[in-house]
Amino acid sequence: MKSQPQFPGHDEGEVIKAIMRRHWLRLFRHALWFILETLIPVAGAILLLLFTQIRLEVGSLPYVLAILGISLYYLYILLFFFADLVDYHLDIWVITDRRLVSIEQKGMFNRVVAEQPILKVQDVTHEMHGKLQTLMDFGNVHIQTAGEKERFIFAEVPHPDRVAKLILKTHDEAIQAHDQRRVDMYQTQAPTKAPLTPDSPHQESHL
Repeated sequence: MKSQPQFPGHDEGEVIKAIMRRHWLRLFRHALWFILETLIPVAGAILLLLFTQIRLEVGSLPYVLAILGISLYYLYILLFFFADLVDYHLDIWVITDRRLVSIEQKGMFNRVVAEQPILKVQDVTHEMHGKLQTLMDFGNVHIQTAGEKERFIFAEVPHPDRVAKLILKTHDEAIQAHDQRRVDMYQTQAPTKAPLTPDSPHQESHL
Protein backbone atom coordinates (compact mmCIF):
# COMPACT_ATOMS: atom_id res chain seq x y z
CA MET A 1 0.00 0.00 0.00
CA LYS A 2 1.43 3.33 -1.04
CA SER A 3 1.89 5.75 1.86
CA GLN A 4 0.43 9.23 1.62
CA PRO A 5 2.87 12.15 1.44
CA GLN A 6 3.37 14.03 4.69
CA PHE A 7 5.22 17.08 5.98
CA PRO A 8 6.36 18.30 9.42
CA GLY A 9 3.25 19.31 11.36
CA HIS A 10 0.83 17.31 9.22
CA ASP A 11 -2.45 16.84 11.13
CA GLU A 12 -4.38 13.60 11.13
CA GLY A 13 -7.19 13.65 8.58
CA GLU A 14 -5.72 16.67 6.77
CA VAL A 15 -5.84 16.23 3.00
CA ILE A 16 -2.70 17.35 1.18
CA LYS A 17 -3.43 18.94 -2.19
CA ALA A 18 0.20 19.64 -3.18
CA ILE A 19 3.74 19.72 -1.79
CA MET A 20 6.15 21.93 -3.71
CA ARG A 21 9.82 22.78 -3.73
CA ARG A 22 11.74 25.34 -5.72
CA HIS A 23 12.31 24.57 -9.37
CA TRP A 24 15.15 22.10 -10.00
CA LEU A 25 16.98 24.76 -12.02
CA ARG A 26 17.96 26.51 -8.80
CA LEU A 27 19.75 23.40 -7.56
CA PHE A 28 21.26 22.87 -11.00
CA ARG A 29 22.87 26.34 -10.85
CA HIS A 30 24.46 25.54 -7.51
CA ALA A 31 25.67 22.17 -8.80
CA LEU A 32 27.18 23.82 -11.86
CA TRP A 33 29.06 26.34 -9.73
CA PHE A 34 30.28 23.51 -7.50
CA ILE A 35 31.69 21.64 -10.51
CA LEU A 36 33.42 24.76 -11.80
CA GLU A 37 34.91 25.46 -8.37
CA THR A 38 36.32 21.91 -8.16
CA LEU A 39 38.21 22.53 -11.41
CA ILE A 40 40.02 25.63 -10.16
CA PRO A 41 42.89 23.80 -8.36
CA VAL A 42 43.29 21.45 -11.32
CA ALA A 43 43.50 24.38 -13.73
CA GLY A 44 45.96 26.14 -11.42
CA ALA A 45 48.23 23.06 -11.25
CA ILE A 46 48.21 22.71 -15.05
CA LEU A 47 49.14 26.36 -15.52
CA LEU A 48 52.00 26.06 -13.03
CA LEU A 49 53.38 23.01 -14.84
CA LEU A 50 53.09 24.61 -18.27
CA PHE A 51 54.30 28.15 -17.63
CA THR A 52 56.58 27.97 -14.59
CA GLN A 53 59.54 25.96 -13.38
CA ILE A 54 57.98 25.31 -10.01
CA ARG A 55 58.07 21.64 -9.07
CA LEU A 56 57.02 20.28 -5.70
CA GLU A 57 58.86 17.26 -4.43
CA VAL A 58 56.71 14.61 -2.78
CA GLY A 59 57.15 14.80 0.99
CA SER A 60 58.61 18.30 1.03
CA LEU A 61 57.10 21.05 3.19
CA PRO A 62 55.71 23.07 0.21
CA TYR A 63 54.14 19.88 -1.14
CA VAL A 64 52.49 19.11 2.21
CA LEU A 65 51.23 22.70 2.56
CA ALA A 66 49.85 22.64 -0.99
CA ILE A 67 47.99 19.36 -0.33
CA LEU A 68 46.65 20.74 2.96
CA GLY A 69 45.45 23.96 1.31
CA ILE A 70 43.77 22.14 -1.56
CA SER A 71 42.08 19.74 0.88
CA LEU A 72 40.73 22.63 2.95
CA TYR A 73 39.50 24.34 -0.21
CA TYR A 74 37.59 21.25 -1.34
CA LEU A 75 36.13 20.78 2.12
CA TYR A 76 35.00 24.41 2.12
CA ILE A 77 33.17 24.25 -1.22
CA LEU A 78 31.72 20.83 -0.36
CA LEU A 79 30.19 22.19 2.83
CA PHE A 80 28.66 25.10 0.96
CA PHE A 81 27.19 22.81 -1.67
CA PHE A 82 25.83 20.50 1.03
CA ALA A 83 24.20 23.51 2.74
CA ASP A 84 22.59 24.51 -0.58
CA LEU A 85 21.36 20.94 -1.07
CA VAL A 86 19.82 20.82 2.41
CA ASP A 87 18.23 24.23 1.90
CA TYR A 88 16.72 23.13 -1.41
CA HIS A 89 15.37 19.88 -0.01
CA LEU A 90 13.89 21.30 3.20
CA ASP A 91 12.30 24.43 1.70
CA ILE A 92 8.74 23.30 0.97
CA TRP A 93 5.34 24.87 0.47
CA VAL A 94 2.19 22.87 1.17
CA ILE A 95 -1.43 23.29 0.17
CA THR A 96 -3.97 21.31 2.19
CA ASP A 97 -7.73 21.40 2.51
CA ARG A 98 -7.28 23.41 5.74
CA ARG A 99 -4.27 25.70 5.37
CA LEU A 100 -1.23 26.95 3.49
CA VAL A 101 2.13 26.05 5.02
CA SER A 102 5.53 27.60 4.30
CA ILE A 103 8.61 25.79 5.65
CA GLU A 104 11.92 27.52 4.90
CA GLN A 105 15.34 26.42 6.07
CA LYS A 106 17.60 29.25 7.22
CA GLY A 107 21.10 27.86 7.34
CA MET A 108 21.88 24.42 8.69
CA PHE A 109 20.09 24.64 12.04
CA ASN A 110 17.31 27.22 11.71
CA ARG A 111 13.87 26.68 10.23
CA VAL A 112 10.99 29.13 9.81
CA VAL A 113 7.47 27.69 9.62
CA ALA A 114 4.47 29.87 8.80
CA GLU A 115 0.91 28.94 7.98
CA GLN A 116 -2.44 30.50 7.19
CA PRO A 117 -5.92 28.96 7.15
CA ILE A 118 -7.14 28.41 3.62
CA LEU A 119 -10.35 30.26 4.51
CA LYS A 120 -8.37 33.50 5.01
CA VAL A 121 -7.10 33.61 1.42
CA GLN A 122 -8.28 36.80 -0.26
CA ASP A 123 -6.35 36.98 -3.52
CA VAL A 124 -3.78 34.91 -5.41
CA THR A 125 -1.43 36.14 -8.15
CA HIS A 126 1.58 34.63 -9.89
CA GLU A 127 4.53 36.14 -11.73
CA MET A 128 7.39 35.00 -13.94
CA HIS A 129 10.36 37.29 -14.58
CA GLY A 130 12.57 37.02 -17.63
CA LYS A 131 12.89 34.61 -20.50
CA LEU A 132 14.34 31.78 -18.42
CA GLN A 133 11.44 31.59 -15.98
CA THR A 134 8.95 31.89 -18.81
CA LEU A 135 10.65 29.18 -20.84
CA MET A 136 11.10 26.79 -17.90
CA ASP A 137 7.65 27.63 -16.46
CA PHE A 138 8.49 28.58 -12.89
CA GLY A 139 8.02 31.70 -10.80
CA ASN A 140 6.54 33.17 -7.64
CA VAL A 141 3.00 32.82 -6.31
CA HIS A 142 1.75 35.63 -4.06
CA ILE A 143 -1.13 34.88 -1.68
CA GLN A 144 -2.93 37.78 -0.02
CA THR A 145 -4.52 36.72 3.27
CA ALA A 146 -6.43 38.27 6.14
CA GLY A 147 -3.96 36.98 8.76
CA GLU A 148 -1.10 38.64 10.60
CA LYS A 149 1.26 37.76 7.76
CA GLU A 150 -0.81 39.34 5.02
CA ARG A 151 1.33 38.13 2.11
CA PHE A 152 2.49 34.58 1.54
CA ILE A 153 5.05 33.85 -1.16
CA PHE A 154 5.71 30.50 -2.79
CA ALA A 155 9.12 31.26 -4.32
CA GLU A 156 10.39 29.86 -7.63
CA VAL A 157 7.86 27.01 -7.74
CA PRO A 158 7.13 25.07 -10.96
CA HIS A 159 3.92 25.87 -12.86
CA PRO A 160 2.92 28.96 -10.83
CA ASP A 161 -0.30 29.43 -12.80
CA ARG A 162 -1.49 25.94 -11.85
CA VAL A 163 -0.51 26.54 -8.23
CA ALA A 164 -2.53 29.76 -8.12
CA LYS A 165 -5.59 28.01 -9.60
CA LEU A 166 -5.25 25.13 -7.14
CA ILE A 167 -5.14 27.52 -4.17
CA LEU A 168 -8.27 29.34 -5.36
CA LYS A 169 -10.07 26.06 -6.03
CA THR A 170 -9.15 24.71 -2.60
CA HIS A 171 -10.28 27.98 -1.02
CA ASP A 172 -13.68 27.76 -2.75
CA GLU A 173 -14.10 24.13 -1.67
CA ALA A 174 -13.21 25.06 1.92
CA ILE A 175 -15.81 27.85 1.94
CA GLN A 176 -18.50 25.51 0.62
CA ALA A 177 -17.61 22.87 3.23
CA HIS A 178 -17.60 25.51 5.98
CA ASP A 179 -21.03 26.84 4.95
CA GLN A 180 -22.43 23.31 4.76
CA ARG A 181 -21.19 22.54 8.28
CA ARG A 182 -22.91 25.68 9.57
CA VAL A 183 -26.18 24.68 7.89
CA ASP A 184 -25.96 21.15 9.30
CA MET A 185 -25.19 22.51 12.78
CA TYR A 186 -28.14 24.90 12.62
CA GLN A 187 -30.51 22.15 11.51
CA THR A 188 -29.26 19.89 14.32
CA GLN A 189 -29.67 22.53 17.03
CA ALA A 190 -33.00 23.95 15.80
CA PRO A 191 -36.02 22.64 17.87
CA THR A 192 -38.41 20.45 15.91
CA LYS A 193 -42.19 20.94 16.27
CA ALA A 194 -44.45 17.89 16.04
CA PRO A 195 -47.27 18.36 13.56
CA LEU A 196 -50.78 18.66 14.99
CA THR A 197 -53.20 15.79 14.33
CA PRO A 198 -56.95 15.57 14.88
CA ASP A 199 -56.37 13.38 17.94
CA SER A 200 -53.84 15.73 19.49
CA PRO A 201 -55.06 17.24 22.81
CA HIS A 202 -55.65 20.96 22.83
CA GLN A 203 -57.04 23.53 25.14
CA GLU A 204 -59.71 26.01 24.33
CA SER A 205 -59.33 29.50 25.56
CA HIS A 206 -62.23 30.96 27.56
CA LEU A 207 -62.86 34.63 27.73
